This record gives sequence, C-alpha cells and structure tokens, in this order.
Amino acid sequence: MLRLHRDFGGLPAGTTLSFAVAGNEHSRAFLPVEPAGAEVIATDASGRPALLLRHASRGSLILGTYPLEYMAALTPRVNPDDTVPLYQALAAHAGARRLVTADDPRIACDILIRDDGTTFAVLASHAAEPLTITPALADGGEVTALDGADTGGRVTLDPFGIRVVQVSRR
Repeated sequence: MLRLHRDFGGLPAGTTLSFAVAGNEHSRAFLPVEPAGAEVIATDASGRPALLLRHASRGSLILGTYPLEYMAALTPRVNPDDTVPLYQALAAHAGARRLVTADDPRIACDILIRDDGTTFAVLASHAAEPLTITPALADGGEVTALDGADTGGRVTLDPFGIRVVQVSRR
C-alpha cells in the first residue's frame, strides 16, 4: 500500500494505492533509501519512502522503492490494479499526451498513424466480459468502424478482445 503525501499527476494527497504482492522475498524487496535532495511523494504502510521525486535540470526523476511492475508480472489476472492510476499520474507528471483514452481501466488504448496521415485507434480489453466504451480523443474527432459504418462513437469489445477503429478528425 502506498499513500500519497501531496497531489501528484492528478491524484490528490491522501490517495491510497494497493498492489498485489507476489514472488519470493527477493522479488518483493523494498529498496531502503534516504531522501537526500528528493521529496517523498508517497510512503508505504510502515511510513518508509515508497515514491520519491527529485528535480533535475528541466525535468525530474521519480524513484519507486518497490518492484511493482515485477510483482504485477508474477500475478495472474492482476489487471486492472492500482498500477493504472499510478501510471496515469506518472504520465501526467511527465507531460505525456495521450491521444486516445477509455474511461474503463480494463481497456488499453493507443493510436497508429500511417504515413498518409490515416489514424487508427487500437483498443485492447483486459476484461472477462464484453465491454462497450466511448473512446475519448485528445484532438476531438470520431471513431468509425474500418468498413466506414457509423459507430455512434461507441465501440464494443469482446472478452479479452482487440478492436481497431478509424479516427476521423473534425
């Protein structure tokens, strides 16, 4: 469990994030640190630094003291978990601009742009049941089926399915 001590990447101070613990004692190891010159953004349940921020030149460095990605990789059916809001906060902090998003954390989204400018949204479901979503496009526009059929802006994905839709600009 991590508790944020300040607002970070759209997550408010006081937010608690929980993660599945997996692997042996080595793969679950905490990295002990002294926050010399770094700000502690989040602590673990024992009050130890778990997420630290250090400004450097025109950017910043973020250090996590737990191998969250590795533990998630060792845990079957872990997605979605609180790595989703953590990654979203890290992306927001970094100023990464996501061109397509879904309001359901079980959907992974990306954009493919061909050399001729034709744009596609790739949507992948991590859900065991069918989902119907309305993808949000950062630049506006609409999604249509690859055959040109109007989707009404909504896309249905089969369980653990992938859909590719075309993005048309307004």
